[in-house]
Amino acid sequence: VIQYFGFFENSEGIFMVMEYCELGSLDNFVSKNDCSESQLIEIATQAASGMKHLSDNKVIHRDLGLRNILVSGTI
Repeated sequence: VIQYFGFFENSEGIFMVMEYCELGSLDNFVSKNDCSESQLIEIATQAASGMKHLSDNKVIHRDLGLRNILVSGTI
């Protein structure tokens, strides 16, 4: 789960301010890197942990997908 700082609105729209994730989306990361089975299991475990965190805090994620999971640091 990445850090959410807030949002702002101007004439161009509404913008969310979040932690910078230098590796981009998980979709992009997986397509550009040859991930081992153990790395893929770790990714799935971390995604499940993030979803549990959201559920524990009564938050529903309505569009879970690789394109909506952001990656920072090393996997």
